[in-house]
Amino acid sequence: QATANVIGTASGTAMATGDKEAVDKALASLGDKDIVAAAVYSSDETPLSKYIKPASGESIPLKPSKQQSSFEGDHMIVLRPITAGRAGTGMLYLKADIGKQLQGRFNRYANIVAMVMLISCLVAFLTSYRLQPLISRPIIELARTAKVVAEKKDYLVRAQKTSQDEVGALIDAFNGMLTGIQQRDAELQHANDMLEAYSV
Repeated sequence: QATANVIGTASGTAMATGDKEAVDKALASLGDKDIVAAAVYSSDETPLSKYIKPASGESIPLKPSKQQSSFEGDHMIVLRPITAGRAGTGMLYLKADIGKQLQGRFNRYANIVAMVMLISCLVAFLTSYRLQPLISRPIIELARTAKVVAEKKDYLVRAQKTSQDEVGALIDAFNGMLTGIQQRDAELQHANDMLEAYSV
């Protein structure tokens, strides 16, 4: 769009003075840009000057279309009216290869996405690394206490509660279960003692 403004202004001035050579020079200055084809049309839609990038295989339309801008694959086409004073109004046609720009933006966005994903994975790893001792350690201690109770039949053992979260609630439930078993064993032992006393 910026190139179209510059070339359009230069071509308009040249067309107003009838200087076709100046129009040719304005289009020839596009050689170091991404423009692959360009043309200046007179007021009767006749090509006045044209530029085609070497080895591009491009061509210019015989007449400019009414559409001011459009896309064709990796190419962008811009048409601008040129006001050339008394010489009337002409049209500027530019066709730019924006494939490299699109690829560059895609690569930049892909790098941004990759960096965001990497940072997210790193944050998730560090968070899990910090939370693992808070969650796994109480559960391991609970499993160890359960093993001691199962092996030694010692229902006086209690798991140590270290937090008020879901793991803490699990430990409370486990300790409550041991208390219930302990009370039941005490009642059974008392009943056995009473039976032995009556049998004597």
